[in-house]
Amino acid sequence: MDQIKQILIGSKLRPTPNRIAVLEVFLKEHKSLSHGRLQCMLQYEIDRVSLYRALIDLVNAGLLSRLIDSDGVAQFHYCKMQGNNHDTLTPHFKCKNCEEIAALPDLPKTYMQHISAFGHIQNSRLLLEGICLECAKSGSPVKW
Repeated sequence: MDQIKQILIGSKLRPTPNRIAVLEVFLKEHKSLSHGRLQCMLQYEIDRVSLYRALIDLVNAGLLSRLIDSDGVAQFHYCKMQGNNHDTLTPHFKCKNCEEIAALPDLPKTYMQHISAFGHIQNSRLLLEGICLECAKSGSPVKW
């Protein structure tokens, strides 16, 4: 718990019980979670509005990333590198079977420079979806 408090303080967030509980789940799970799935994992100990506020606080602090998947569901995942870096674009891969989201290597900085010719980029998300190697190897039935 001390590690989580230090992460929050280092990101200039007060270590409230809700933020600690949410970040603890992400550090243990190592995968992306939706608001609903996270609320179930926390056994509804945090009401949905307070949970959403904690998620948004963690996103704004650069501790979590928020991606909208092809189903229109917001997926949150822990960012190993703290802080918002708008100089790079990190694409992500979501497995349609196990629903895990993994960060892929950053696109070259020159990519962001080229697309900035269209205007000031304030936010960027790139989500690729498919079947991860683990699910493909396991032969699990594919969810579509």
